[in-house]
Amino acid sequence: MPGDELRVGATVFLYTDLAEPEQDWTEAPKVAGLRTVKTTLAGEAVGLSLLVQAALHETGGDVDRAARLLGVPPEMVRTIIEVAEIETAPP
Repeated sequence: MPGDELRVGATVFLYTDLAEPEQDWTEAPKVAGLRTVKTTLAGEAVGLSLLVQAALHETGGDVDRAARLLGVPPEMVRTIIEVAEIETAPP
């Protein structure tokens, strides 16, 4: 009988191949294109800007305190504010 058999109590599960593909792609190397990389970077940038916005909100717009809260240099927070065009004044 082809396939693997698994017995759990009185129940028997039989696993069989439905097809034999010409090539097994499970072990083949995967390559991400430029579109995938851009999408990933854009998602990360949005995440960073949201973190900075939350820290600025919590610190009343104080960039230095927001940087300490995030554990990053103030210059990094200022760069993210500039690139993402984040308002530094509290709402």
